[in-house]
Amino acid sequence: MEEYEKMFRELSGMGVSGVALIGRDGMIQYSELPVGVHEETFGIMMATIVGAAKTANMELSMGSPKKIVIDSPDGVIVTSAAGKKNIITIVVGPGHALEPIFEYLDDYLSSITE
Repeated sequence: MEEYEKMFRELSGMGVSGVALIGRDGMIQYSELPVGVHEETFGIMMATIVGAAKTANMELSMGSPKKIVIDSPDGVIVTSAAGKKNIITIVVGPGHALEPIFEYLDDYLSSITE
């Protein structure tokens, strides 16, 4: 889990306030989520969102989603596949540039899925 702690520390400098590695079944494998977040509910909901997005893409004859972005006035949630069995979700505070976070996440995910 040290690799996820390192990743979270690096992403924190980019405005990330939380990170979670979640099994496709919704079980939290690792998390550094903001205080007050009910991890079990969060994990299940993120897995449901990923499953729904994958189904929607299949209906449109598109590949699996690379990233799912949930944008709100109070911040952004970004989730992405992390191998075949997990998803990774990050929480970004409002007003932070997403492109450097996307680049970091893409580089990180390609290193663990190769």
